Amino acid sequence: MHLAQLDVAARKELYRALYNERIAIKAQNIMRIYNATEQDWSQTLHIVLLKYIGSTHNGGAMERLASIATAKIIAKERVSQQSIEALLLGSAGLLDMYPADEYISKLREEFTHLKAKYGIEAMSLKEWQLDKIYANTHPVLRLAQLAACLYRESISIGSIMECRTRKDLNNIFAHNASKYWVKSFNSNNQGLHIGSFTRNILGINVIVPIMYSMGKTQCNDKLITQAYQLLESLPSEDNHYIKMWSNPEEPISFSALDSQALIELTRNYCNKERCAECIIQSTEYR
Repeated sequence: MHLAQLDVAARKELYRALYNERIAIKAQNIMRIYNATEQDWSQTLHIVLLKYIGSTHNGGAMERLASIATAKIIAKERVSQQSIEALLLGSAGLLDMYPADEYISKLREEFTHLKAKYGIEAMSLKEWQLDKIYANTHPVLRLAQLAACLYRESISIGSIMECRTRKDLNNIFAHNASKYWVKSFNSNNQGLHIGSFTRNILGINVIVPIMYSMGKTQCNDKLITQAYQLLESLPSEDNHYIKMWSNPEEPISFSALDSQALIELTRNYCNKERCAECIIQSTEYR
């Protein structure tokens, strides 16, 4: 059975079933973090967000940073964007990379105060992978971009519960990093804020799963439905998993829900040779 041969309604039902399996696993992972943080949704969001902002190269280091510069500390020190930068970059140990010009000196001075105030033990530069990564995914730039959003409180549990569309998602991550860091990494003013590709990735892997998990915990069907609607408003991913199934003449992935379903199908059925268990073999899809 080729997916392109299914009618639209049957394929949509199939995708929903596959994604139900995928989101259930993501929710289990989030609930483990939620319980480890003593059921603190703000800190849970903080950990998951930093992990995905760090991507493949620095996800683990970002996750550790989230346990040092916590959501509670950030909430207390939201007096300026520079304060959040000092907290994040200082705790990460990344300020040690730069010579002490006027701006870096101010950040270091601010972090010295915060370090003493909260008993922070900064990370080592050795914990970060800084070679062979693109400038626009460098952890320093990512943290500077994140600081802008955290300072303006656009990233919060409240904003997630209000996130319904792609436009809402873009507004969460739309704030500009300090020009100092933008100029440090680019000469053409790129990198001011988190780009649309990464916003969509964060929507798929952070915002939607957190929203879904909260809905499940609170028995809030409206929030669960909202999570699915947000996912369907985001464009299909374009990676090697999706390209395996793609046919320019018969496109079968139009939204992020479609592409997530195809990733689930490939990873957990095709790649594991679970053909006999494959949901496509069900008679209702033949």
